[in-house]
Amino acid sequence: MERQGADLFRRYNEMKKQGKIPYFDVEEFDEVAFLYETKGNYNEALTVIQNGLKQHPGNIDLLIKEARYLLYVEQVDEAEKKLSVLPYEDEEVIVLKAELCLYKRENRQAIEWLNSLLDHENFSSDLCLDVLDLLVDFNRMSELTDFAEKALQRISDTTDILRELASIYEEKEQFDLALKTYDRLLEQDPYSSTDWLGLAKIYAIKKNYEKAIEACDYALAIDENDLNALSFRGYCLFDTRRYEEAIAAFDEYVKNGGSKSIAYELMAECYAALKKTKEAIAYLTKAYEINPRDVETCYQLAVNYFDTGEMQSAIDFLKKAIAIDDKDSSLYSFLGEIYLRQREFALAENYLGKAVFLDPNNEEACMLLGDLKAIQEMPEEAIPYYNQVLNLTPYDIKVTFKLILAQYNAGNLEEAASLIKHLDQIINENGTAEIPDNNKSDILQARNMLDTLRNILRDNLDEKI
Repeated sequence: MERQGADLFRRYNEMKKQGKIPYFDVEEFDEVAFLYETKGNYNEALTVIQNGLKQHPGNIDLLIKEARYLLYVEQVDEAEKKLSVLPYEDEEVIVLKAELCLYKRENRQAIEWLNSLLDHENFSSDLCLDVLDLLVDFNRMSELTDFAEKALQRISDTTDILRELASIYEEKEQFDLALKTYDRLLEQDPYSSTDWLGLAKIYAIKKNYEKAIEACDYALAIDENDLNALSFRGYCLFDTRRYEEAIAAFDEYVKNGGSKSIAYELMAECYAALKKTKEAIAYLTKAYEINPRDVETCYQLAVNYFDTGEMQSAIDFLKKAIAIDDKDSSLYSFLGEIYLRQREFALAENYLGKAVFLDPNNEEACMLLGDLKAIQEMPEEAIPYYNQVLNLTPYDIKVTFKLILAQYNAGNLEEAASLIKHLDQIINENGTAEIPDNNKSDILQARNMLDTLRNILRDNLDEKI
């Protein structure tokens, strides 16, 4: 908040604490109310305006704002009373009357009010944008498109309206309409790098990366130093697995003054995808040197050191990440996994336990705790952890096999047999229709594993399976 506004805000609140209201002019009351509005405190903004009306009774600007805030706090009947005595021809009053009708589901009357604005002498791009925002808030998309088309015929510079339309269509996932809107913008001004980039983003959302990259190229032909276009082109190349080209794009981004830490992380991700782990570590190290407090950089360094078998370095960076953010369950889970692999069971249990404490639905940590107890030949203690994973992902074949073995090793033969029958039903071809796609491949590969398991356990479970 600017100094003058902050001073007004402070003075108003100090006087209010004393049970007094300072004498402000209309603009000053308006400023204080607006500051409350920016904080989302519409009730207090309404109170400020009503205090202003005590000092400036009948002021039209304050009366209009009172009606607006009454609508914001959903005092619809009171807002209607206030609006009924306000000047009919005022554009802001008409917008408020339309909003009132939308609250009351009187949609036809609302659109009539809004359409009447099109013939006003003062109809402007800003007023049109206010109407579009209102219609978006009430999800009246067909009416929004219709109003915008009419408005575009009445305004000479349509750029702001078309860009707002494109943004709205993107937000509402009406991507084909967004593409058409960007096409219209580029017909008006084919040298707008901003609109070429907007077009690229919509194509990328639609997974049409070739067209997205082409649109970025047009943007860069107009402004070869456009950082947004350079970085977005790199993202698109990465998503199409053109990692070498993506690295070159991010390198160009850095040379033109882009954020080095972000670019180095992205380049590292490309190298990791190319299985060039040493190069990935080198760029992540550069990013870490720039911003050692970035949790994601520390985590990615740990991942890459883990992949190269440098476990102590992985541990060190995970501990650095935890020192920055000690509430991230996944960090503890990863650290616990490393200690489990190193058979440092006490440390593994400590960190995995913290992971589950922070997030009881951390499947990986629950699975690893179950594995830890199974390795320690404590199957009874492994069972609850495997059950927790199955509660979260009922069709997880791997954990089902582990639970069967844990039940068997704990001497719970009935439970083991019951699970085998349940697993047999899951992997039956007739039973896979409702199974999530990400589990189907595991399930369809499980038949031979189930036969092997039966053979291993048959001596004790033969009558039950």
